[in-house]
Amino acid sequence: MRVAFSLRNQGAWTGGSNYIYNLLLAINDTVGTYISPVLFVDEGVSSDQIARFSKLAEIVPKRTLTSHRRFGLIQALSSQCDWRSYYRFEKKNIDLVFQIADWYGMRFPIPTLGWLPDFQHRHLPKMFRTRAWLHRELGYRMMALDSDQIMVSSVDAKNDCLKFYPCTRDKISVVPFSIKNKAIISNDAIVALKEKYQIHGNYFFLPNQLWKHKNHGIVIKALSAIAKTGLIVQIIATGNPAEPRDPLYPSKLLDSARNLPPAVSFRFLGLVPYDDIPVLMSGSLGLINPSLFEGWSTTVEEAKALGIPLILSDIPVHKEQVPHGGHFFDPEDPMALAKILISDKFFNAIKNLNNDELRANQDIRWKLFGENFLKAANRAILK
Repeated sequence: MRVAFSLRNQGAWTGGSNYIYNLLLAINDTVGTYISPVLFVDEGVSSDQIARFSKLAEIVPKRTLTSHRRFGLIQALSSQCDWRSYYRFEKKNIDLVFQIADWYGMRFPIPTLGWLPDFQHRHLPKMFRTRAWLHRELGYRMMALDSDQIMVSSVDAKNDCLKFYPCTRDKISVVPFSIKNKAIISNDAIVALKEKYQIHGNYFFLPNQLWKHKNHGIVIKALSAIAKTGLIVQIIATGNPAEPRDPLYPSKLLDSARNLPPAVSFRFLGLVPYDDIPVLMSGSLGLINPSLFEGWSTTVEEAKALGIPLILSDIPVHKEQVPHGGHFFDPEDPMALAKILISDKFFNAIKNLNNDELRANQDIRWKLFGENFLKAANRAILK
């Protein structure tokens, strides 16, 4: 089965390209004899990115100037088929198109598997400007109607999909995202990376881009509360510093972090090489994800694959993703987070963490990621 995937210029959403990379890796590792990935690469994608993907899929360059995309959308609306995309896929003998943020029309001849990452715009509409909300909602509605199968990453997302788009009732596949177990990071590697970034002492790690719903502000407020106790706590954060929905938000957030008392620290390193993330994670006391909303957190999966302690907002998808062993807090309550960061209970949990068991479970989840995708692909083709 030849399956078409698209890789766009990542822009602000770095998680999108990381998701596609891990999905292709899972396919190659687990069901590669059944699926042959073909990756259509947009203009603007860096040569380094293309090289990263070239071992996982057949690479096909694709022109994606705004006028071309607009023409395809007009065709999909007027004739119910984006014929330009169809001929491009047909030329490469594509059996199934993995559909992300594109609409090909209800008469598109090739089966499609549409991925809806999350339903944040429905739960947190104030995070979006009106035009952006309408654009996202229109895209979701069109994909819900015309995709032969809809793929979501969690049962929580499936429930949302059924609630907001009832037409998907008989065509939803739940495919939880996972990360391949990584090699144990050596202490020497951790020491070298801490020296590279001039990190001194213990720290918690927060690798989320600076988007409003990622809720970094609650962490800064928790640090401010901890400072009054005289205890020393350090947060190291990484991620894309851009927030397209509110360009001034990141600078305001980081200004508030710079005003913290000396005993506590919130350091934002910005975008770092992907290979540095697991090392920074392994060197930390634990991973924090204070997000107000997630589809299925990539950073949480990466921490699970490394056996890193987890401090998570108590949103439903986090509890689904980490049914055992996580430390949860109300994402609106900075004091609840502060108590975890300085609690003896948390540090005792670190000592008792069973890394071998976590890694064994991760191997199972990784295998299921590839197998569940294959099942969803087959359902789309047989629809």
